[in-house]
Amino acid sequence: MPGPSSRMYFPLRGNASTLVSGAPGAAFRRRLKVAALLFDKIILDAGMWVGMAGPRGAFELRDPASDGPGEGDWQLARERHHQGRPWHLSMESGGAWVPLVQSSTTISWRATFAPIRRELPHAYDWIEFESFDLLDADKQLAKKMAQEAVQDGLLAAAFSDGPTRTLVAESMTRSVLLAARMRVPVSLDKLHATAAAMFVARGQARPVLGAAALTAVLPAVRDLTWEQVNDARAFEGLPRLRAIMADVEAEALRRGGPLDEAALRAFHAEYAKAARQTESALGSLVRSVAIGGIVSLATLPVAGPVGIAAAVAIPAIIETAQAMRRRRERENSWLTAADRLRVLAAISRPESGYVG
Repeated sequence: MPGPSSRMYFPLRGNASTLVSGAPGAAFRRRLKVAALLFDKIILDAGMWVGMAGPRGAFELRDPASDGPGEGDWQLARERHHQGRPWHLSMESGGAWVPLVQSSTTISWRATFAPIRRELPHAYDWIEFESFDLLDADKQLAKKMAQEAVQDGLLAAAFSDGPTRTLVAESMTRSVLLAARMRVPVSLDKLHATAAAMFVARGQARPVLGAAALTAVLPAVRDLTWEQVNDARAFEGLPRLRAIMADVEAEALRRGGPLDEAALRAFHAEYAKAARQTESALGSLVRSVAIGGIVSLATLPVAGPVGIAAAVAIPAIIETAQAMRRRRERENSWLTAADRLRVLAAISRPESGYVG
């Protein structure tokens, strides 16, 4: 689960299949906003990544200093629909261009996070655009890991040719290995996450829990504005809510069945329990302390009217009870954070709120 000072890394390579205009780009934006609620810092690759592959070869280019054509817009869907079209990679030799690779196209991806950077209303200190790369030895390790991923067979259903499977596998392994070197969890698109499932199955990696539970309980948080996300990150109970969501998701996975339904049941059980604890704190404490106070007042030798002693004792009882309630509210401050997130989500999308 997210730690006290947690970070999440979004690599271009490992998210390239979804960084395209329209519905895929919107889905990525929603995933990014959920991560911004669950982690203290969000790290995105700066620049651009290009990958092309087909039955006879593959090519990739990483340029951290350029966002790509124009202002670095997301690739249009029609630009990716080049399946079967020929492409080639050449190099100059002796004044002539010599083809190195000639192939038909299986994938043609150009990925950048520039649209996200442009749409942010402010330069928030919790989201960074930086450039990272592996050392040469780690790049070789990533290639070896990619070979295992290709042999694992999970990519065979998505792509029929070997060079494309290898490019996707290497994009995944380089993303995962770089995140490991950075000591942060990594967020991958569905395609690359499917390829990375082998590491989880082997016990070499573990899933980061919380996002699925949060979106099951409060699906509309994905549609908050960036300003609302920034406001929500300041909620006092948010760190505790993150841990609660991780626990809820773990419990939902343990129970089995549809994750959304199981997460909802687990969350509402936690919510009801915490609400009862908070609401009962003042009443139960007043009853226990007041009974003791009455006994004390009846048995202690007091000087002057009993009302004087009672006037001293009752404020003390109330003060102690209120302190206990404040402590309980701090422990269960995630309730307030969840409720305030619900309100923000309702403002963003009026028909949405809690599911259940």
